[in-house]
Formats: sequence, C-alpha cells, structure tokens
Amino acid sequence: SIEMIQVYEKLGQIYFEMKDYKRAEENYWQLLRLSPFQHHIYKKIADIYYLRRDLDSAIKYNLRGVVLSPNDYTWPWSVALLYYEKGNLKMARQYAQKALDLAPENQMIKNFLLQLKD
Repeated sequence: SIEMIQVYEKLGQIYFEMKDYKRAEENYWQLLRLSPFQHHIYKKIADIYYLRRDLDSAIKYNLRGVVLSPNDYTWPWSVALLYYEKGNLKMARQYAQKALDLAPENQMIKNFLLQLKD
C-alpha cells in the first residue's frame, strides 16, 4: 500500500541519518519489494554502499538506475564519479560522456571531461 511505502521510506531515511546503514538498507529493500518502480531508492541504496566504502556495489546500484531511468543524466554522472574515485578513468570518461549526451548544457560534466583529457 501507499502508506507502507511511505513508512519504509521514512524509516530508511531515519536509520540513514542515524548512520544505521544496515537497517536503512533493509527498509529500502522492503519498499522496493512493495513498489519496484521507485527508482530513486536505488540511489539511496547506492549511497549506503558508498558510505560503507563499497564502491563496486555503489556502482552496481547506480547502474541499475541507468537501466531503469535511461533519460536521467544523474545516474551515469554518479557512475562516472564513482569510477573516477576508483581510479578507472576510462570508465569515468565513458559514463561522463553518457551523462553529457543526456544533459548537453551541464557545465560541471563538461569541466569534468576536460580534466580527464589525456
């Protein structure tokens, strides 16, 4: 139900703010079981993995967002930044370019790509 979805999201946010990432993640997964099309929840799960310093899982859940919301530049942009942090400049460049294709006026992405030029 709509009410339960809202409850799980609120609980996830509360636990996230308390830095109880395990419980936050559990609530987000409960929400997704009820409503799998809440794509923004994958970003919250990716952020939890990022804060746990699990960059591979953070990339994985942001990539799920790339698939679910292919016209939203913020997903490939997040993936680009994560690959950059991992030191994989080739993949960072590739995903930043995808983000720029979706948001051609975005100056931040343009600047990022200029910095990655060989």
